[in-house]
Amino acid sequence: MFTLQINYESYTVLLYIKMELGKSSLKRWIRKNRLAEQRDPSTIRTWFKQIVSAVEYIHKHNTMHRDLKPGNILVISDDVVKICDLGIATMIDSGDGALTFRTDIGTPLYKAPEQMLKCQVYDNRVDIYSMGLILLEMSAVMTNKTRGE
Repeated sequence: MFTLQINYESYTVLLYIKMELGKSSLKRWIRKNRLAEQRDPSTIRTWFKQIVSAVEYIHKHNTMHRDLKPGNILVISDDVVKICDLGIATMIDSGDGALTFRTDIGTPLYKAPEQMLKCQVYDNRVDIYSMGLILLEMSAVMTNKTRGE
């Protein structure tokens, strides 16, 4: 829990953020369930629909996450996942939706090409690209052949 206490003259204001405790992250789930028989397609479908819904909500409120990756998706229960770590999220202009950026942020493996090419102008489609990579990683499984057995 994050707590912030503000003292002003004789008044004290206590602000805090209360969050659900996730039992794991999608990154851990992917590592733990490497084999095809360990990954249930209906779980992948359910979770990915929730991820898409959450990103749609973020975008509808003129915000870009900019660092979507399995490590930033909490597995709350067997049928619920939630996006976390909006630390580098940013508001986007309600006009054309594109912003100019001067900093290189995000996780390289999940960056969209325009981020990797260090383009200074991009929009919320970078999150959509990251979601595609997440779905690929959730769906890709190791077989005996890919494991070298």
